[in-house]
Amino acid sequence: MKIFVDFDGVILDTKKFVFDLNEIYSKNGISNQRIKEHGKIFSGAPKVGGITYKPERAVAFLVKDDKMCQKKILSEANIFLKELKDYVFPDALIFLKTFSKRNLILLSYGDIKFQEDKIFGSGTDGYFSEIIIDERNKMDIISKIIRKDESAEQEKIFLIDDKIENLEKIEKTNSEVITIWINRTNIKDDRCVNNIVGYEAKDLMEAVDIIMKTKDNG
Repeated sequence: MKIFVDFDGVILDTKKFVFDLNEIYSKNGISNQRIKEHGKIFSGAPKVGGITYKPERAVAFLVKDDKMCQKKILSEANIFLKELKDYVFPDALIFLKTFSKRNLILLSYGDIKFQEDKIFGSGTDGYFSEIIIDERNKMDIISKIIRKDESAEQEKIFLIDDKIENLEKIEKTNSEVITIWINRTNIKDDRCVNNIVGYEAKDLMEAVDIIMKTKDNG
């Protein structure tokens, strides 16, 4: 059994994380309007191949002409990133402890160093047999791993993600992958109702139940 797990929004409470990271910018005199503008620049990157987020890029946008302020903000951001255990969803830790390390693969989109900082800062890196970070389409990566691993045809493969568009892509290209949409906000989406994705779970505890019920079935 292979379980591919997304990081942001699934393992890490990204909403809380972004709020507190933005507080660092705010405390250094950057207006809320400017922070909102910079958020829009990076938020669409996974969908449209835009600019991936990392603190250096954000600070260069937010504080263009003040090198001393840039240095101060980046120093505070680096300290912040070293200790992120409080941003890990409680159900995520239970989930990670439920399965063997050999079954778990972390698959994350974004700037490699920034994602590494978050993952290692969260203290969850030790639960995974492999950590894959890439700025390309993560669905292509899964397909490549499945093709490369001959044993994958003989075992259940799960993908857990909070972005339903990612799951929709894998459903269209790899029907053997069982998709689980983590819907923590309980929003409604017809793509789930119409079986575009395999399963919906409000958190990772529900995902555990789905995997346990599904892994041994035909």
